Amino acid sequence: MNELLIISPGRLARATLGFVAACVLAACASNPATGGRDLVFMSEKDEIELGRQLHPQIMSGYTEYKDPQLQEYIKNIGERLAKNSHRPNLEYTFTLLDSEEVNAFAIPGGFIYITRGILTYLNSEAELAAVLGHEIAHVTARHSVRQNTGQKIGETLGQVASVLAGTSLAGDAAGVVSSALTSGYGRGMELEADELGAQYLAKSGYPHTAMIDVVRLLKDQEHFEILKAHDEGRPPRVYHGVFASHPDQDTRLQEVVEAAAELQSSEQADDNRYEFLSYMDGIPFGKKVSSGPVTVRGSEVYNHSLGIAITLPRGWRVQSFPDRLIAKSRYNDGTITMSIQGASKSYTPQEFIEQRLRITNMREGEDLTHGPPAHTGIVPRAASPYGLADTRLAVVYFGRRAFIFSNSAADKANPQKYDPEFFETLNSLRKLSAEENERSLQSAIRLTQVSPGMTVESLAKNSSIRRYPEETIRLINGLYPDKEPVPGDLVKTVE
Repeated sequence: MNELLIISPGRLARATLGFVAACVLAACASNPATGGRDLVFMSEKDEIELGRQLHPQIMSGYTEYKDPQLQEYIKNIGERLAKNSHRPNLEYTFTLLDSEEVNAFAIPGGFIYITRGILTYLNSEAELAAVLGHEIAHVTARHSVRQNTGQKIGETLGQVASVLAGTSLAGDAAGVVSSALTSGYGRGMELEADELGAQYLAKSGYPHTAMIDVVRLLKDQEHFEILKAHDEGRPPRVYHGVFASHPDQDTRLQEVVEAAAELQSSEQADDNRYEFLSYMDGIPFGKKVSSGPVTVRGSEVYNHSLGIAITLPRGWRVQSFPDRLIAKSRYNDGTITMSIQGASKSYTPQEFIEQRLRITNMREGEDLTHGPPAHTGIVPRAASPYGLADTRLAVVYFGRRAFIFSNSAADKANPQKYDPEFFETLNSLRKLSAEENERSLQSAIRLTQVSPGMTVESLAKNSSIRRYPEETIRLINGLYPDKEPVPGDLVKTVE
């Protein structure tokens, strides 16, 4: 005859704990980044599959930032770091999100995300690499997987606690256990990510100290965000990786980052500040604002009244006037100008140059066959910002208007030095899309070379920042709380 088996709560608890212990022993695995033993219930294959499932869900709540060159730039930096990580064979995906949030994060399987919001607070490629390195380290050290394991153990221990206590307090006890294992990544894992990230920086040829620099500037941003959120009556939005204490007083952080110095690549460590800043020129900042008839966002020019847009060479400084547009090269040795007149149905672009502009000595003239009707050639000894010089001229018929472009260079021996950039500009002339129009209605980062006497106060007065302009200018340039810009340097402002 079968007998009813009755198990006391104590025996059930001991049996369950024994089962958990057996699972823990079976799930111990060597951590690929630290070499230590981890409690994990997920294989690498399952980890990768989880990431693939989560990625579409994340992207359903975000929009990818539409700048292929910047996306590629970030991807190349990320892959450079990943090759020098503890899991170089993992397939990583780097995505720039069109969000004003100051954030970066990673999910299992090598999916790394960074927002345009956090980019605006960085000031060098090395600092960007530090953020990416920190997030790559979360993946290589399997922090999400370890967190997932902690949640599962917490759930099981919660069931044990329920049997032992027999009261509603058991759920609270389980929550404490689970929270102790999985609350965020926690101080230990965040410190580990900074330590590993600093190693990846050093191995990749970046100064390992960039990790301290980026934690410092993000801590400053966090401090200001908390004050601002309090004034505005809302919760603060801060980057998850910043510690409670300031990095300058965090001895342990200083120690683990400095330990990466012995791994520094034999190549000269370079922060690539100016290349990074060239990508920041024109990137949207903050929320949408109203705009005038012409909006300049870095190298992009949007004429709302005419419904057209053009792209000027990246890194060139742009000035917009009522009757013309002027772009100057990074070293002030090249200029592209654009003006507009009504097109004439009775003239071809070449005849427009001869009859309307009264230029009859142009040489090397040719029609441009790709795109709208256009004609170009060289005007000898034309007036330019560099004196009399051979100048490239072009007239493009677009809609009912004639767009007149000219290009000159300071180099008398090579007056057509910037012809490639000039033709790229011509070919970029297009109808303003709804997406471009929407994007242009935002304030944007602009680069300014500091002249003698220029201060944060003067930069703030000329910016479009409505609230806390001086504090914001300091934060985005690493000058918080009371530093001033150095003459000759490039700084970011907001227009």
